[in-house]
Amino acid sequence: RFSEQCATLGDLGDVQLVNPKGYYAATRQNAPAYAESIHLFFDYNIKAFRWIFRIGGQPHLSAPVTPNKGSSTRSHFVTLAART
Repeated sequence: RFSEQCATLGDLGDVQLVNPKGYYAATRQNAPAYAESIHLFFDYNIKAFRWIFRIGGQPHLSAPVTPNKGSSTRSHFVTLAART
């Protein structure tokens, strides 16, 4: 489907190759917050549910790594460069 909301492909970061093992994620120790309500959709005889789960994280490497033998860098995250 055509959409005028999407930008043209070819900008920085449009295509990314990601290794999920290079990203540390952490969650809170308490369980996800849960709530339910019959009041939101009372007229339709529907019950509403909500769960809130908080997560945060950061990449394992702060910058690309250059091996001792070789000139090409290595990283867990690679993005498409912007077209010129």
